[in-house]
Formats: sequence, C-alpha cells, structure tokens
Amino acid sequence: MGLLLPALAIAQELFRFDLPAGPANVALREYARQSGRQVLLPRRQLKDYRSNAVRGRYAADEALSILLAESGLEAEVDTAGTLVVKVADNTQGGEGEEMKQQDKGLLARMVNLFTAPAVAAAVATGGVTGATAQTERREGDTRPVLEEVIVTALKREQALMDAPISVSAFTGDDLERMGADNLGDFLQRAPGVAVNDTGNGSQVIYIRGLSSIFGDPPVGFYLDEIPFTTIGITGVPDVRSFDLERVEVLRGPQGTLYGASSLGGTIRILTRDPEHNEFQFKGDVSYSDTEGSSDNRGYKAAVNLPLVNDTLSLRAAVTHEEESGWIDLNDSTGAIEEEGYNDFDVTTWRGKLRFTPSERVDVIASAWNYDSDASGGNLANDNGLNDVFAVGGGRASTDAEYEIYSALVNIDLGAFTLSSSTATMDFDLFSDSVFGTTDRLNQNFTQEFRLTSNGDSRIFWVAGAIYSEVETFAEAAISLPGVNFLFTENTESENWAVYGELTYSFSDTLDGTIGVRYFEDDRRRNDTTGDVAFPELGGEYDDISPRLSLAWRPDDNTLVYGTISKGFRSGQTQPAVTVSTAALLGISVPEEVGAEEAWSFEAGMKLTRLDGRFSLESALYYIDWDDLQTVVEVVPATLGAFMTAGSSSAYGLDLALRYSLTDMLSFSIGGNWNSSTYDEDVLSADGMTLVYEEGKQINEFPKYTLSGSVDYLNPGAINGMDFIALAALEHMAERTTGFGAIRTSGDETTRLNARVGIQDENWGLYLFGENLNDEGGAVVPQANSVLALRYRPRTIGLNLKFNF
Repeated sequence: MGLLLPALAIAQELFRFDLPAGPANVALREYARQSGRQVLLPRRQLKDYRSNAVRGRYAADEALSILLAESGLEAEVDTAGTLVVKVADNTQGGEGEEMKQQDKGLLARMVNLFTAPAVAAAVATGGVTGATAQTERREGDTRPVLEEVIVTALKREQALMDAPISVSAFTGDDLERMGADNLGDFLQRAPGVAVNDTGNGSQVIYIRGLSSIFGDPPVGFYLDEIPFTTIGITGVPDVRSFDLERVEVLRGPQGTLYGASSLGGTIRILTRDPEHNEFQFKGDVSYSDTEGSSDNRGYKAAVNLPLVNDTLSLRAAVTHEEESGWIDLNDSTGAIEEEGYNDFDVTTWRGKLRFTPSERVDVIASAWNYDSDASGGNLANDNGLNDVFAVGGGRASTDAEYEIYSALVNIDLGAFTLSSSTATMDFDLFSDSVFGTTDRLNQNFTQEFRLTSNGDSRIFWVAGAIYSEVETFAEAAISLPGVNFLFTENTESENWAVYGELTYSFSDTLDGTIGVRYFEDDRRRNDTTGDVAFPELGGEYDDISPRLSLAWRPDDNTLVYGTISKGFRSGQTQPAVTVSTAALLGISVPEEVGAEEAWSFEAGMKLTRLDGRFSLESALYYIDWDDLQTVVEVVPATLGAFMTAGSSSAYGLDLALRYSLTDMLSFSIGGNWNSSTYDEDVLSADGMTLVYEEGKQINEFPKYTLSGSVDYLNPGAINGMDFIALAALEHMAERTTGFGAIRTSGDETTRLNARVGIQDENWGLYLFGENLNDEGGAVVPQANSVLALRYRPRTIGLNLKFNF
C-alpha cells in the first residue's frame, strides 16, 4: 500500500477509531465518518478488497496506514486534503492499464463521502489534483450527490444500489430527522408495503399482496439477529424507532436466508452498537396536541459509555410516550360514555454491552424491554364513535409486553467469520373487554450458527444452521349473560433449518448466486374447554426453499438483476373444539393445514445518473402462492375453521427514485402497483357457500400505493444555524375485507406529514404536523361493520433534540 502525504497536509490531531477488519469499501466509509476527512473511492474496484482493524487513538494518516497495510490499496492526498483511494499500481500491472483504457471515466463515477459537493464536481470534470479541486470550488459548482446507504440484507455489507435485491433502507438518522415514533410512521413509504396499525401494541405488515388474517406472520421480522417468531399471531410487535441504526425492508420471498414466515418479505430492525472510544448522549422531548382530543408527550434518551478503552462499552436507550385518546366510547343506548377513551402509553428500554478482547473477536450482549397499555385501539366509525363494545357499555384494553435477551459472537478466522446468535424472548398480549379476558404468552429460544466468507476471492458464501423452540399458551375467559367458560390453548413448535448461499463473480460485471434452505417443524397443540381436555393434535412440516439470481453491472452506475426465490409459512393445527363441533354437525374439517409456499420471479434494475444526483430502483415481479391458509365458515357467524384455499397469484411493479436538485433540496417518489387475486373459488367447510371468489383481490391489501417526500436543508441560514424543512405524503388505494357476499371496502386515503425547524451540531427545535390534511377515511375496514382502523386526527407539536 502506498500513502502519499504532503508534509503539512494533515494536522496531527488524534482521533478515536473503532474500525473492525472487513470489506475495504465499508471500512473506508466509516474511517471518513470517524476522522471527518474527505474520501473519494471507486465503487466497483474496491468491492473485493479487505482492510485491517484499527482501534484506539491515532492521527488520521497513521490510522489510514494501518487500515490499508498489505491490502493492495493505496491512497493519494491532493493539496485540498481529499483522499483518493485506488488499487495500488504494483498490484494492477497490465490489468490496471487495461482497466484504465476500458474505464477512462472511472473517477467521474466515484462515490463522494463526507466531502463538499465541489470535490465531486472536480472529479467529474476530469481530474483529482489539488489545483483542479480548488478551481472548481472557486467557481461555486455545488452539484450534490445522494448519500450512499449500506445494507446487510444478503448477510454482507453492500451499498444499497449495489445489492441485487429489492430492498428499501431507512437509516436511524433518517427516522429521527422525520420524527418517526414507530414502524407505522414510515414503513408505507417503502414500495409494496401496507401496515395495519392496531394501536394496541402490535402491527400487521403485508408486502406485495401476500396478506393473511390468521396464522403466523406473513413476513419475516428480525430484531437485530433475532427472528421474532410467534405461533398463530399475524401481528408483529410495536417497535419504537429511536436510536436505531437502520430498518431494512426486503421485498419478495426470502426463505433461503431468513426462513419461515418470510413469505412476502422480511423486515429487519437493526439497533446501534456501542462504540468503544466515544462518549455520546442525546435526548428528544416532544409535546403535541391532537385535534378533537388532548395533548401527547414523548421523552427519549440514549447514551454511549466507553468502559474500557478499545475493549468494553455500553449503549442504552429509553423512551416513554403518552398518546391521548381520540375515539369516543358509546354505551348501549348510543350515548357517549367516555370521550377520547383510546389512550396509549408505552415505555421501552434497550441495552447493549460490547466486548472486543482482540481484533478478531467481537461479543455483544443485548436486552430489550417493551411495555404498553392501550385502551381500545384505533377502530372507529366515520364520526369518531366506537360502537364495538356497545353491549352493556364498558371499556376494552390491551397490555403488550415483550422481553428479549441475546448474545451475538463474531470471530474472524481469516478465511471466514464464525457468528453465533443466542436469544430468548417472552411476548405477552393481555386483552380485557366486556366479553371477557384473553391472555396470550409466546416464549422463544433460538440458536443460530453462521459462517461467512472473507477476503477478495471471486466467491462469496454464507452457510448456517438454526434451531428454535416456540411455545404459546393462550387463555380466554368468556363472560357473557348466561355464558361463562374458560378456554386454553398450549401450542409448541420445535423447528430447525440448515441453509447456504454462494455468489460467484464470473467477471467484473456478472455475478451469479445460488442458495437453498431446508426446514423442518414439529408442532403439537393441546386444548381444554372448561373441565374438558381434548386429544392432542399436531403436524410435521418441511420445506426446501431455493434462490437463484443473476446480477449484471454494465458500468459502475447500473445494476440489472433477475431472481427466482421461494418463501414459506409453516402449517397450523386446528383448534380441537372446532374439529369436535364440526363432527357433531356432520362436517369434516382437517386437524391441521399444511405449509404455504410462494414462488417469486423478479426482474429489477438500479441506476445512478447525473453524477450521483439521481437514482432509480424498479422491479417487476410475479408470485405464485399455493396452499393458502384461510378461515372459512362451519356455522354461519358462529364457528370458523382453518382450511387450505388453493392458490392465488400476485404480480406488480415497485418503483423508487431520488433526486437532489441542489445541495439543499432533494425529493423522493415511491410506489407500487399490485394485483393479488384468488386463482380459484374457495368454498365453506360444507362445500355449500362461496367464501372467496376467483379473481377477487386478496383481503386487506391495496391495489396501489404512492409516496413522496421533499427535504430542504439550508446550512447556517439563521444566525449560523441550519434551517430544515421536510414534507411527506402517503396515498393508498382502498382495501377490502370479508368473505362471500359480506365484503366491506374501505376508502382511498392520503396522509400528509411535515416538519420545519432550526438546528446546529448540538441541538434542534422543530415544529411538526402529522396527518395535516386530517384524513379520517377507513384505512382497514372490518367485515360487515362501520368500524375500521383509522389514522390519528391532525396533530401539531414541538420537538426538541439535543446531543453531546
């Protein structure tokens, strides 16, 4: 490695570095952030090079020398202090000269990181010398480039625009800048995603039309490395979005790398890791008022504590939020019993302890706690009155709690990295209404081992094995006039899987990927009703999920890919009372329903143009979805049963673009058009009644979604402080629910959010508005009911942020 440094180019200030060994392009981006230096690097040339670990206090040039030692890379520093990283001349030889001839415009397509836009403009005009860069600055060329986001969707670090997969990423900084509190505040900005925000501590997420009203979740859901696995609950936990590293939305079946329930896609919630050598503290306080209701409050804080230099550190985050109720409760006469009864309070805390005994070993122990108290949720009719509990009046409430404890160990063994992830989880949902109480406790244990290749070989591979035990205990105490009984359910799942995926670079422009996962699940269910214990029911399910992909990069700014993949969702065991009751009526229902599977065929393109100012992502897909798990009637309006509904299909288009008009103003647009329909009629258990009609749109997923945002930042505009303004719009087609002749349609909905404020490096004050257009339409309707999930009415507030 050659490092050419002018004698006085860099002041010998010491910086704290925490850079693990790994891909050089990723390490150099992090080096730029930690040192505050300006770095230019070619995206494609560096993707196969590996850098060394750097931890401790170093001058910037000394750290860079350690980082790139024997890596085959070198950095040149121009007189403006800009680092230009390239493959070392002594490693290129004839190949390097050929590369220069084939790619004369390489520097014009470099990624600009943590540097003034003028430097990128200088590169684009044909040179990286100090004189050129300084000349371009004086001429005032301020053409911006879009920020490059790093994702790990394919179990390795890649730039978002380099990853041959349909994925959206929201960085933690993005979420805090937009003022997002939970997943429902931003996930629908990702193309092809619909969220049912129940307002009671859980959310249901659908991707690309693969929706379901019962069973396990139809999308995979990961908290860091932990699969959040539940039995018989389609919802996933509410996650507060403060102090996150990133949220990734993987669209399309992801069975190979992410396993069961990754049918429509996978959501990955990645929290921030502790940093060994820097103390950090940040706080966030908000106050707002909801139209027709009262005030809301939020308090958030996070701290990073170095405990032992370069070795041990702790990061912790805590949030407490109080949201006022906005739905009035009726009594049995229709009179208002209580105004604004659906208040929601939530408290969370997270902690991560990181131990790095050597450059090759990294251990992170984590704890995560969530506790919410909700009254009623977000169901309301169009005049804001919730009539669902009108029988004798009364309230409904839901308490949601989850606790997660995990340990992640990464050991760099040279040719590959060994990772071990161990986790336990308790998830408890308790509901209380005039009809009785329901308590559902879900307990998990998961152990995963994974090997991931290192180095600059043309081959990248990942292989792993995972074992999981899941137990759900549910107790329902029904209390109505003349009817009192206790129903219990105890379901256990013991499952395991092995998987592997290999990517081979046929050339600098063409990669091929092949992967497969084998999965087995043994489920057993024991039910009781009162003093009656039913015989145990159960089933065994297995699946093979392959993935094939080709990625072609004709230049550094264009990616074209095609993927064939499969996802699955494990089978379900029928409630014993359903089997016995149906038998008494002379109707046969299955004791269990088999696993679902979905084959996806996708072609996508990602491109960057206008010197990094414009990016476009698009994907066309077709999904063949077989053996749908659904609920059909056994006794009309009284008893339903789990059944297999044959097949359905979904096809559509995802589209997302970003454009930086100036260094202060940018906008983005995203959308999805989707047709997901039943391929055949679905009949009731006795075969006499049409439940779902061939050609009808699948329940609860919109035909199309559209989102757009504008982001304006004017540095130093007001007495040296930055002025910031953001606006985001979400539009969604109507959704339908129900079955047979009883189908209810919701409304097309549009929601506008905005923020304006001033900020500097240590604090910011913002005025914000949510649902500024006061959208009150039915987002998700309820079958044969005036009730529907709806957005919180117009809310206006102030938000104070500070850090040091």
